[in-house]
Amino acid sequence: MPRTPGRLRARLAAARERHRERHRPTGFGFALGDAIDYLDGATWDALVAGQSVFLQRRYLRALEQACPDNLAPRYALIFRKHQPVAAVVMQIVTVTGTRFMKTPGPVERRSARSLLRRALGPAMRRAGEAMRERVFFARGFASLPVMWDP
Repeated sequence: MPRTPGRLRARLAAARERHRERHRPTGFGFALGDAIDYLDGATWDALVAGQSVFLQRRYLRALEQACPDNLAPRYALIFRKHQPVAAVVMQIVTVTGTRFMKTPGPVERRSARSLLRRALGPAMRRAGEAMRERVFFARGFASLPVMWDP
């Protein structure tokens, strides 16, 4: 059944409104850090008080010191009208195809590397080697639109 011009016009207007909503300023401000000590400790502690132990600065400092070399922590404080509303912990994990294989003997090692290079090389180049995972939020975000574009 062909679409009527009125329905098409309404769908285009709705799509335009969704586009405007996605691109308007949120009113949020962000403080970002590569280490937990780069952010204001008193603000962080006030936001995560009574929350998970995994959000406490003492735990996060210990995790930074003990994390493997393929893990890079990132932290954020989110503000609305200069008032802190959320604390965010993120971890960027770099994964290569060799992490998924058991360690072979010397002869199998050469053939396994060449097979892995041929099989995963193009995909890894296209997708990049970094993956983002495990995001913890200290407060709820019922009104915060989440945009994820890896």
